[in-house]
Amino acid sequence: STLPLPLIMMAYNNDDPWSTIMLFNNDSADAFLADAPRTAHYLFGGYDEADAAAIQTQLYSRLALMLSSDQDEWMGMLHFMNGTLTEVGGSALTYMQAWQSPINIVS
Repeated sequence: STLPLPLIMMAYNNDDPWSTIMLFNNDSADAFLADAPRTAHYLFGGYDEADAAAIQTQLYSRLALMLSSDQDEWMGMLHFMNGTLTEVGGSALTYMQAWQSPINIVS
């Protein structure tokens, strides 16, 4: 596999309040950056093309408040999908289609 592993994926759905709070509340985003394991890579995407760009903007704005050494480390671990999840396809789409969350089902 050419993917960095372990890889944790999050597909943002703006109809899901938890996703919105997790990513766009500054305290929550800061807690993620402070506490998430730095032994993993994180892939963010969405169901709308603008979602990945908004997530990237939010997380980068929070990273800007951190020490430069922390910023550099995180830049190598944060990844963002270009386009929607259904456009990206491949194994990312397959995994998300198999996920049986009541809100985040990709058809």
